[in-house]
Amino acid sequence: KVRAPPQAADARSRHWCCVRRGAVVATVSLDGSRLRQLAVTPEARGVGCGRVLVRAAVAAGGRGVRAWASSSGFYEKCGFVRVGDAYESNGVSCVRMEVVSRGARWLVVAALVSRAGGAES
Repeated sequence: KVRAPPQAADARSRHWCCVRRGAVVATVSLDGSRLRQLAVTPEARGVGCGRVLVRAAVAAGGRGVRAWASSSGFYEKCGFVRVGDAYESNGVSCVRMEVVSRGARWLVVAALVSRAGGAES
């Protein structure tokens, strides 16, 4: 099995995951204040894993994300807004987004994740 060398950001990032039936089904990383590498397996999409991870990362200080334009609706539902024009990265249309929804609801989610023993490495 060939693995790509880890990016320098991976070593300094915080990581969260969702586990269902003993398997990791979703992950997100937070590099400084930028969310990175949100990934959800196809069978876990639509059940809230990604939303919980994004909210946990925002509660920990996440403020922005560079997302595929096709995923911007998901991030908008999580309280982000587009900033600037779309751009292309490796042939994919992308957008910069920043969180605008702050306050009590993020703190409640962070407390729930913390009490539930949310996986953080």
